[in-house]
Amino acid sequence: MNNFSKFFIILSCFMWVLVGHAQDKEKPKVALVLSGGGALGVAHIPTLQKLDSLGIVPDLIVGTSMGSIVGGLYAIGYTGDEIAELAKTTDWDALFTGDVSIKDVSNEEKSEFERYSLDFEIVNGKIKPLVAILNDQNLRDFFSVLTYPVYNINNFDDFSIPFRSMTTDIVNGEQLLISQGSLTTAMRASMSIPGVFKPVEYENTLLVDGGVLNNFPVDVAKKMGADFIIGSEVSGGLRKKKELDNLENVLFQTGMISSKILTEKNKQDCDILIDNVPNLQFTSSDFDKTDIIYQDGKKAVHDNEDKFVALAEMLKPYKQRTHQKPNMDRVVSVDTIIYKGISKNNLRLVMCRSDLKPHQEYTTAEARNHINRILGTNLFSSIYTNPIINGATTGVEITAKEKALNQIKLAGHFDNYRGVGLLVNYTGRNIIGASSRLMTTIDIAEQPKFKVQYQKIFGNNKDFWFRSEIFGVKLDQDVFISGESVDEMNYKYLQIDNSINKNIHTLKSFIGVGLSYQNTSLKPEADPDIANNIFNLINYKLRTTEVYGQYAYNTLDKVFFPSKGLNIETRLGRAFYNNVNAKFYDRSIRDNESGHLTGFTKLRFHLKNIIAINGKLSVLVGGNVGFTFLDDVESDDASYQELGYGANYYIGGNIRRTRRDNYKFYGLLEDELPVTQFMGANIAVQYECIKNLYVTPHFNIASVGFDDFSDFSKNAFSPTGEWKDNLETSNLVSLGTTFSYNSILGPIDLDLSWVNSTEKFRLSFALGIPLGR
Repeated sequence: MNNFSKFFIILSCFMWVLVGHAQDKEKPKVALVLSGGGALGVAHIPTLQKLDSLGIVPDLIVGTSMGSIVGGLYAIGYTGDEIAELAKTTDWDALFTGDVSIKDVSNEEKSEFERYSLDFEIVNGKIKPLVAILNDQNLRDFFSVLTYPVYNINNFDDFSIPFRSMTTDIVNGEQLLISQGSLTTAMRASMSIPGVFKPVEYENTLLVDGGVLNNFPVDVAKKMGADFIIGSEVSGGLRKKKELDNLENVLFQTGMISSKILTEKNKQDCDILIDNVPNLQFTSSDFDKTDIIYQDGKKAVHDNEDKFVALAEMLKPYKQRTHQKPNMDRVVSVDTIIYKGISKNNLRLVMCRSDLKPHQEYTTAEARNHINRILGTNLFSSIYTNPIINGATTGVEITAKEKALNQIKLAGHFDNYRGVGLLVNYTGRNIIGASSRLMTTIDIAEQPKFKVQYQKIFGNNKDFWFRSEIFGVKLDQDVFISGESVDEMNYKYLQIDNSINKNIHTLKSFIGVGLSYQNTSLKPEADPDIANNIFNLINYKLRTTEVYGQYAYNTLDKVFFPSKGLNIETRLGRAFYNNVNAKFYDRSIRDNESGHLTGFTKLRFHLKNIIAINGKLSVLVGGNVGFTFLDDVESDDASYQELGYGANYYIGGNIRRTRRDNYKFYGLLEDELPVTQFMGANIAVQYECIKNLYVTPHFNIASVGFDDFSDFSKNAFSPTGEWKDNLETSNLVSLGTTFSYNSILGPIDLDLSWVNSTEKFRLSFALGIPLGR
């Protein structure tokens, strides 16, 4: 800028002072207006830093969408540098996915959490999809923490800098400017992009992104008496014809056309216009490029350096506002707690799980953890808080949005061993008693499965839960010898499990006791009259009943591709009723047998420890143990070693199935190796190359046995057998790499692994979410 231009701006400012404020000598009202623009709103931050460096404090801030967030934080006293640091360190993906981490989910809900790709609600007899793509829970939590310093300020004029948040009232079809109430709500409503986030309920209406009607509200600042307007614009006006070459751009321009036209007019009314658009390289959705967007925002500020300096000179004679956050005690005592939107059947559970108590002090982190425990019940789609200030009394209003009582969920899956399937789930809440869940899942597949489960939470503190489950499966099961499939059996399995559990820590650990019944049936695929099978079998049935105790601990951060956390599961069970019935084709080889099977006790242990090295790299260390302690054989008992097939541990495959005694082992086909004893360890390195794309090299080793534990223990650490012979204690070793993508349908895994004894590389492929446990 030349000296003449600089002189003209100073002269203009001086004339405004003389004409408009000659009598009262008031400082001219300087307004800062920040446009919407999603990730591009990070380009506003250098403007704030420039104001800080020159000591210019606006008298009013008006913002839309991302401009409302940046502007709202600046208005309550955050500096430009502090907001820049927030933009740099915030995990935007976590904020906008809205996902609740499984570590924040209650123990009794973890097994079903994120096990489906699509969710529908049944409301008034009609099936309804979700309104929005993204859940805003994490965003609200983020805003609540940042705006804590002004939680007790209701009027936005009482902020360090008066503030207005532009939103769109979609009920009445008009602009709505928020000037009081919860700053968190105001900021959240202003960026409620239609079809992406849910509309925000506000008084008697619904609010969406302010950019729909006024993305750059300079006119609002003028109406509020601004004498001098600094405007930072990042979204641009109407797209050119050549840019309207795809459906996305056409729909966006159509929905924003009136706002875009208004933006062009409002740009002309700025005294200092920071037009960032020509300098921006990315789009409104590129939150992974905020560092570059921030640097791009510096260019237009630099171009207007002389104008900012001139404004600072003009304001020197006047006393400016003090720009700082209020000094707030990080500990607050809540006198009153009000719950809204929570049904009678859920209220007691919510109060017990939150464990918030009146007249007790909480830090913001502690209070947030208590609120997250409510989300962990999986009963609510969102929970947010509003302070209640009444003189010296402080309260909190917890407002929840309950999920529908009846829900339908879907998930597809495919793998190259079991084939294709579609999970159809019905979940009903409080259908049979308060704090209960009734669930039915059917796997419509080439090899079908089903699961029916009833669960009820009880106890004075709601820390006990009862679960009853029926699981059934019908499979075409290959029989392997020396690593090769030599026969095929029709395999049917039914499991009825009842347990009572006690939470040690609501979100991490529990203990329990249970009673489980298993019925295993085998029948050859081919009629023995036409082609006898390797077992000389007509049919086989084993029924066992087990009483058990269990302990579980889980702090993994994700259901799929966790990057940190610890998972421990252990179970000790005693089978006290075991009945076997085996009919053989050629009686000259073996007679039919039926009666009591040798008694046994089982000890199972599972460990997965994931250590995060950095944001992309994690080390996975794990182990599995399955021991079977056989009773002495009575004279009329059937031998477990000969007829206990249905009670064995099944080793192999890359997918953890619902049957409790199935264990993954890369390189083996699913259920390839039935054993009575095993102990194994594994180590893997999980690396996220680019977003959602993983490479995981892994090494697995195990010692497996086929007899009683006493025989296995003698040479478990120095086995000499070959596991493919199914006779002696053996080493099992595999080495391979899994290539994975975390898709909207679930994980996509391609694994290539080598396994010892067979000396083969095996390729496996899986897509989607199977029925699991």
